[in-house]
Amino acid sequence: MAARPDLSTADAGPSAERARLLALAAALRPGVDPARLRCTPLARTRNSRVYEVSDGGALRWAAKVCVDPWTRAPSPEAARIQFDALCALRDRARDARAPFGRPDPVHLDEAASLVVMSWVEGESLTADLRRFPRAAATLERHVEEAGRWLALLHSAGPGSAGALPAERKLAGLTDALRLETARDGAFVRAVALLERYAADAAAAPHPWSWIHGDFKPDNILFGDGGAAGIDAQLRNVTSVLEDVAPFLNSLELQCALPRAWRARARRAALGARFLAGYTKVMGPLPLLPLAWARLYSASALWAYDMTIARSPVKALVAYRLHRRLVERLSAELATTRPAAGTG
Repeated sequence: MAARPDLSTADAGPSAERARLLALAAALRPGVDPARLRCTPLARTRNSRVYEVSDGGALRWAAKVCVDPWTRAPSPEAARIQFDALCALRDRARDARAPFGRPDPVHLDEAASLVVMSWVEGESLTADLRRFPRAAATLERHVEEAGRWLALLHSAGPGSAGALPAERKLAGLTDALRLETARDGAFVRAVALLERYAADAAAAPHPWSWIHGDFKPDNILFGDGGAAGIDAQLRNVTSVLEDVAPFLNSLELQCALPRAWRARARRAALGARFLAGYTKVMGPLPLLPLAWARLYSASALWAYDMTIARSPVKALVAYRLHRRLVERLSAELATTRPAAGTG
């Protein structure tokens, strides 16, 4: 077998990175004609650079270079976490109540912060949102399937029952209070509500499991094979609300963006469809802890998002979107009673 190229020392420029990925593909599959190999950039975010590697035939992979969102330096730790999650999902999917779609691990080069995985065909839930209302029925079905996929992921993990770690999570907002965001009255009121209801939120036992860690409309794909989740991390065993709440918030924020504004009026109905899909597998969730977790997640994301450098216009749009969501969720938590039951 040909020696695998050293990916950790070469220049990190896009062209060089693609060339190194092609060399790796040729090394991993020595029977493939190198002249047929192609490496196509797919996405570039604060956390990663993603490529499609294929030979136009049977070989088709997704390759992800993990980077630190703050320093933009390669992140071997993130690559290891994602590769280990892929391996764990592959192993647990064999014993799950029902199979759930996901990419399979192919190769890890930790020194290069590189994860190679099998290709998953499909479009994201975000794409469905942008097509609304032309594909309204498809969107609603896919939102419910996203809830079911997440529930299957949780049911396949190391399950137990526990309470939301509200006091510990609330302490994590202490640093955010020193940021400029904290000068906003909506943020201050949200933190006060979280403090007021923390004990009640922690009083209702509900399922714990491993959590996806970044479940959002971008990370659930739909194709001929059904729903498939990507970018799972599985770093913690904790309250399942730590996946459910951020997804519902991300769905609502997506509906508020200009490219998906037509779906805005369906926000509540879409959230209900997601929870319907989830609770069919995992059972009902306590309403007050869910409302608390949503407001906490929205407030923490707002504080984080305001630290990201962007143009003044984009910064203003992000500010308004986060503020509107936090205000709405604050009102929702304030009217949800501890004995409100489950949903």
